[in-house]
Amino acid sequence: MLNTSQQLGGAIGIAIASSVAASHTKALLDAGHAVPAALTGGFQHALWALGAIALIAVPAIFALVRGNELSDAKRKTTMGEPEPEPALASAN
Repeated sequence: MLNTSQQLGGAIGIAIASSVAASHTKALLDAGHAVPAALTGGFQHALWALGAIALIAVPAIFALVRGNELSDAKRKTTMGEPEPEPALASAN
């Protein structure tokens, strides 16, 4: 599920970035700007759009991940603490 989410997120991110860049580049070309300036403006708007998405993602992560999952992950990654041994079932 993690791999699928990463692949899907990357595909959606590139689709959004290329759509924003292409539409803004076309708008600048229609307004009479030179091609290099229009391309630079289009890429700049795409970068701003992806930056905004990244800023929105941070609170979304904390809203979607439960508090106990965060504390469990923090506890598991804390250095110096041994991992708890799994309970062994006694064979009788």
